[in-house]
Amino acid sequence: MAFQVASCVVAVGLSKRIGREIWRALRLIPFVALWFGDLHAETLPDVMVAAYKNSKLLESTQTLLRSQDETVPQALAAMRPSLTALASVAAKYRNSVHSVTRVRSGSTSLPATLELLMEMTIYDGGDTKLATEAARQGVLALRQSLVEAEQAVLLAAVKAYHDVLRQTEILQLAESALRVMEAQLEAAESRFELGEITKTDVSLVEASRAAAQSQVYLRRGELEIAKRNFVLATGTAPRNLAPTPPLPSIPASLQEAQEIAAQEYPSIKRLKHSVSAARLNLRRFETINDPRIVLGSRIGTERDLDSLGDGADSFSVSLSARLPLYQGGRADSQLRQTAALAERAAIDLQQEAGQVKQNVAIAWARLKIAQSLIPANEEQVKSVELAYQGIKQEAELGARTIIDLLNAEQRLQEARTNLVTSIKDKDMAVYALLETAGLMTVQHLGLDIPSYDPNVNFNKVKDGPRIQKRQQLIETILQRTRTE
Repeated sequence: MAFQVASCVVAVGLSKRIGREIWRALRLIPFVALWFGDLHAETLPDVMVAAYKNSKLLESTQTLLRSQDETVPQALAAMRPSLTALASVAAKYRNSVHSVTRVRSGSTSLPATLELLMEMTIYDGGDTKLATEAARQGVLALRQSLVEAEQAVLLAAVKAYHDVLRQTEILQLAESALRVMEAQLEAAESRFELGEITKTDVSLVEASRAAAQSQVYLRRGELEIAKRNFVLATGTAPRNLAPTPPLPSIPASLQEAQEIAAQEYPSIKRLKHSVSAARLNLRRFETINDPRIVLGSRIGTERDLDSLGDGADSFSVSLSARLPLYQGGRADSQLRQTAALAERAAIDLQQEAGQVKQNVAIAWARLKIAQSLIPANEEQVKSVELAYQGIKQEAELGARTIIDLLNAEQRLQEARTNLVTSIKDKDMAVYALLETAGLMTVQHLGLDIPSYDPNVNFNKVKDGPRIQKRQQLIETILQRTRTE
């Protein structure tokens, strides 16, 4: 009997101990879930990488750049030999009259010719060299358009990321305000039943609760819009976005930012290459009156298919020169046109440099404004919270009206919303400043993703390699067009 009692005591003790351990484990579940949630949270670098990988704008610009690469071998081909095969077959009938006998006779023949023609320009006054270099400058200019697209894609991803976080926090504030108003309404109804307040006071609280409910609906809609914009910017839906990471470093002063932009902003670099290309094209007209010397050779054979024994073989080499003397004024007109285009390119560069400098100044001012608003809004929130608590206590004692309390709650909600907005505006102002300085790139941000290297395709095609399977290439492009 004693043994059974002892066994029961031990069993009860073990059960209590096991129960305590289970309870401790259950209490840890929320923290473990939170830890795993943070572990799999989607950070801002993750968002930018996804936007870079999924961007159709970048893919389109890369395809356009590969097309532009082909202008270099096309220009270079002007001084390379061309080889052409010519083949022809003709049917001939000849009807002749003898001068003495006046007898007519007819004959037929089926001559066939086969020729191989080679031509090569051996001197063009440097036109091909200048055209090739102008095409190369065009390629370099379009590469900067790719950088512009990269900056736009990354900045859009950052904006979408911050918009989702902003709208999420504002929605949480709106939902919290709604819960407060529901509690206020419940308390007001209880006080009305006790005769402490009038029906008018209850109606005022009901109106404020309805306004808070409408704000929740509004913020939910704005959050849904932000999520849709996130999908458009990144190609993926937002999933458990992590808080804003530490901001990247920015130039120490406005002057430094403007100096960096003058050297790094892609539109300025693009226009510099455009100016170089325009000047090279202008120099090409200096060679317009130079002779073009062409070396040619022809190898051919001719056979009569009716009589295979009849025929002849031929071989010739030629050296020809062409010197323009008068072209009806077309060359002079083209020269004036090219000079005007070169002048316009230089003006566009000056205009863009001034615009970029102005954009940097505006971005810098907006950053300073955003930075100054945060402490002011923080102070406002603290003051409004203290005022709200005081008005709430006075209202409970009857020293304040329901209107006073509702107005205090509205001011507190607006102050908190302004604080959230100012913090996100400051974060976005930093990235906007980086974009105006030309630093919103994969390389500068240190994103863990291999960026597109335009040299790979350019080095592959610059010497004009031959496409072995042309039909296969065309079919691949058409198939992709149909599927997309």
